[in-house]
Amino acid sequence: MAFATASNITSLDAFISSFVAFAVANAGFTNESSITINGGANNLYRISKTVDTIKTYWWFTDDDITSDNVFSATRVLGRMMHVLPTEANMETLGDGQRYPSAMGIWDTSPNYTGSAFFTDGLSVFTLLEVTSGVFAHFSFGHITKASVFDGGAYVVGNNFQAVSGKASWRNIVDGSHNSSSMVFGGRANLGNSTIKAPGYVQFNLGGSDNKDFTKFGGEDHSSDGAEVGASGTIPPNYNSALTVNTSLGWSIWDLMAKNTPSEATFRAPLFPTYIVRNNPANIFQCQIIGHVPNVTGVNMKLLNNKDLVNTDWRVFSLAQKGTDGSSFTPAGEFGIAYREIP
Repeated sequence: MAFATASNITSLDAFISSFVAFAVANAGFTNESSITINGGANNLYRISKTVDTIKTYWWFTDDDITSDNVFSATRVLGRMMHVLPTEANMETLGDGQRYPSAMGIWDTSPNYTGSAFFTDGLSVFTLLEVTSGVFAHFSFGHITKASVFDGGAYVVGNNFQAVSGKASWRNIVDGSHNSSSMVFGGRANLGNSTIKAPGYVQFNLGGSDNKDFTKFGGEDHSSDGAEVGASGTIPPNYNSALTVNTSLGWSIWDLMAKNTPSEATFRAPLFPTYIVRNNPANIFQCQIIGHVPNVTGVNMKLLNNKDLVNTDWRVFSLAQKGTDGSSFTPAGEFGIAYREIP
């Protein structure tokens, strides 16, 4: 799995430009060229990839939403589309996933400490070290499918909400505050389809519209009405109706990870990332639609950021909202390991 690192990142735009170039050079994406938007204030980076005859476009841009009190105020946005993105259509509902996905960094100004990019040829995993030891995560590409279906493309990021409520993440560390953090999940968006910035996975293309995309971590009835979760990287999913969403609540974190590493061996298992989708007609029925190889959840209790474990897995903590409600801090024991193979 190719990887690259950099230091002293001067802007979010520079970060996006770098990971787009990395994806084109190392993961088989086609550069569809960038354009300027918002009167020249921002760049819109555009790439595409064809897998199993299905061509998917992604766009990425930076966004400063200081007037928005819901999500991390400064963020990377990304969206999958069926058509080449333009400024006119980049958020048109019928042309792609319902809302752009986001990696938020809570209004933290550059320069940023560093970045790291990993790819296995299907997926691209990007990390921005916002400040020393605080990592925001963002990923896009294709899952490894477990069955035959049209799609498999995805985009998802690490963000959190600035307000409390049923759509906010709970109990990621100790339950004392509404923190949130996600990669291949979206409990920050569960049960509230009007809040923006979730991740999506492309599933069973039928209408070539927004209903071809399933939202991570929450029902989105303006999309296909189903929801997607993942084992290994997030705590159990919650919503307003169920204490634990039993269709997706078998998350490895719920079962094992909080009890690792072993006090006898001082070892923490690396939990594989299976992508699970439920039946929109019956939330208690679900299926594994695929997995994301070379990225796993890991308990960080006895590990440090950037440790290399099990020969070639590099570990990084997830980020969350701090107890003061406005800072960006590591999420305690919750982390991600990426396989680092030159």
